[in-house]
Amino acid sequence: DAYATDFVNFINANLTRITADLNRVGLVQVLDAQPVLILQTTEEPTLAPTAAPTLSPTSAPSAKPTPAPTVSQHPSAAPSDHPSDLPSYSPSASPTHEPTNAETSLEERVYEQDLDVTVPAKFDEAEQAEFEYVYEGYTPEYSSNGRVTTTCEILDQRVLGASRRLSMLGGKLKNLLHFSSGQDALLQLGPGRRHRRQQESTPVWKLRILYRMNWASNYTDVEGYSGEFLNFINSNLARVTDDLQSAGLTQVNNTNDALPQLSTPRPSAAPTPVVTAEPTFVPSLAPTSPPTSPPTSGPTSLPSGSPTASSSAEPTKDPTSKPSSPRDTDPGARGTGLSTGAIAGIAAGSVAVLILFIVWLYRRRSHQKD
Repeated sequence: DAYATDFVNFINANLTRITADLNRVGLVQVLDAQPVLILQTTEEPTLAPTAAPTLSPTSAPSAKPTPAPTVSQHPSAAPSDHPSDLPSYSPSASPTHEPTNAETSLEERVYEQDLDVTVPAKFDEAEQAEFEYVYEGYTPEYSSNGRVTTTCEILDQRVLGASRRLSMLGGKLKNLLHFSSGQDALLQLGPGRRHRRQQESTPVWKLRILYRMNWASNYTDVEGYSGEFLNFINSNLARVTDDLQSAGLTQVNNTNDALPQLSTPRPSAAPTPVVTAEPTFVPSLAPTSPPTSPPTSGPTSLPSGSPTASSSAEPTKDPTSKPSSPRDTDPGARGTGLSTGAIAGIAAGSVAVLILFIVWLYRRRSHQKD
C-alpha cells in the first residue's frame, strides 16, 4: 500500500515530465497526462463457503409473532449541517490546461559532427538509438516550454582516418594533445623549465555523423530552435562527451563542433505526372499569324536567256511497245494551250527584245552627252 501511494504521488507531481517522456518514446499523440486516481478494489469471492452448513436451525422459532411493528423516526425539522458561506474549493488562479495552437509549429535542420572514437567502426542500431536519445533530451536546456516534441535521426556515418592521441603519464594534463607521430612530447611545466615526459599513445579515429533534428509543438513557436540547439551543443562539448559515454557509447573520446548543413527539400513520395500518349493540343486549321510580307505580283527573278542544261543526245525514256493515245497524236485534240517549247521561245524572244532596248537606250544617252 505504501508503494502504491508513493507511485501515485510521484506521477501526479511530475505530469509534465511524464508527458514529455511519452512523446520522446514515440507516443506523440499524447498531449497531456492527467492525475492518477486510486480505485477501491473488492475482495474476490471465495470458491467454497466459509463454513459448513448446520444440520439444525441455530435457534427455535418463536411461538408467537413479535410485538407490533416499529415505526421509523420522523425526519428532523432542520438540516443536519448549516450551509457554508463560502464555496468548498477556491477557484484556480490559472487555467488547468495550456492553450493549444490550431497549427503545429515545426522546425527542422540537418547537422554534421565529428566524434573522436577509439574503435574504427560505425554505431550499430542500439548505439544510434542511444545517440539520438541523448540529443533529444537536450531540448529543455534551451527551451522554456516543455511541450516540445524533439526527434533526432542519424542519416549517415563515415569513419575517417586515424590520428595519435597522447596523454602524459604522471603529469597534470587536463586536455589530451594530438600528435601525428612520436611517443614523446616536450611540455612546458613552468617558466624557464622544460621537461620531457614519457607519453602514452592511443589511436583515435574520426566518426563523422550526419543527423537531422526535428522540433514540433502545438503549445509554443519552435522557430529558431535549430540555432539554439547548435549554440548549446557547441558550448557544452565536454558535457556532450560525458553524456554519450554515460549512455554506453564508451568509444567516444571527444566531441567536435556541430556544423549546420544546407537543407534540401525532401523528395516527393508520388511520381511525376505520367506522359500522355496523345498530343495535348489539336492542330489548328488556320495559320497562327499572317505572312510577314504581301505576295509579289510577278516572279522574283527574270528567266535566264539560255536553257539550264544542254539537250541530251538520247531519249529520256525508253520507247513504249504500244502506240500513244489518239489524244496525243491528233493535232486537233491538243487544244489551244501553249506547249513548253512555245513558252520557252516567247521568253527567249522577250529577253532579246529587252536586251536590244537596253543597248539602244544606252547609245541614245551617249549621243546626247556628245
